[in-house]
Amino acid sequence: MSTKLILLVVIPLALTSAVTLPLTMTELNKLAAVTNLELLEDEILLVNTHLMAFENEIEMEAIHLAQNPVVIEAVRNSDDATIKSSLLSSRARLGFQYLQVVDRYGVRLGFEEQSGVSLDRKLIDETESLGLGQVNDTKLFRSDRGWYLASIRQINGRDENLGFVVVGKLIDFDALAEMNFARVDPVLAFLDDQGQVVSSSDPAIDKNTHISITTDPDSVMAAQFGQVIVSTALIDGKKHPTAYVPVDVGSGARRVFSVTLTESPVSGLRDELIANHVMVIAALSLLVLAVGYTLNLPADPAPAGRRRRDRQR
Repeated sequence: MSTKLILLVVIPLALTSAVTLPLTMTELNKLAAVTNLELLEDEILLVNTHLMAFENEIEMEAIHLAQNPVVIEAVRNSDDATIKSSLLSSRARLGFQYLQVVDRYGVRLGFEEQSGVSLDRKLIDETESLGLGQVNDTKLFRSDRGWYLASIRQINGRDENLGFVVVGKLIDFDALAEMNFARVDPVLAFLDDQGQVVSSSDPAIDKNTHISITTDPDSVMAAQFGQVIVSTALIDGKKHPTAYVPVDVGSGARRVFSVTLTESPVSGLRDELIANHVMVIAALSLLVLAVGYTLNLPADPAPAGRRRRDRQR
């Protein structure tokens, strides 16, 4: 009986599962790809919105300082104390990491930087050389701590160039964590020209632990040419869906940021479905075998005394 049950129930059940499960997984994988793409598009829009807000904030403040009559007069008179007071007020009010005023001869008249944040000399020289070139511009520079977004504006008075003001914001781990609302997923990363991570929203990466991000070089290169590419990145050796996005902020070379999804609700559903499917098949198979075993048990033999009485009769 149990053999018939196996042939009639267990084997067809297993065959049905073998056919339907791969089809279900295929459809769920398609759903996961679509869902991941939609999530990545939302995150890309969010990051670009933050970057545009950063750019607008520093440009507005740089223009405000460059056109401030108090600052203009202080630059004309080389009044360092007044300039420093204006910069300190601006930094305290808006929280920018770096502000400086330089006269037309390249002499720094005043600067303010956030406590614990210092720019390397090369980066300062780059911004000052841009200002001395009498260019009103906003640029995204590469620094050791992340990206440095700087707006340079001329300070003019009575038809003469008196100098320039620089307002800078450092887009490091703190800025990225703020942009990402302190979420673990997704992981935001700003990349250099070689595709190496400059700064990331994952604190473990910034603390030099064993977790690391390995980007896709071809996707980074395509993003540098202006394309948005959805590919993968390795986080701690595991592949995750990743979008590589070009950044066009101010002038200069195009930069790239990546958005990596480390969690997928559809993938979790898929794994749960596989586990439930296997458990149901196993439970049904055991139930069928148990029923077959019970039905095939031999009848209990009659007691010995009863058998003797039956023979005597």
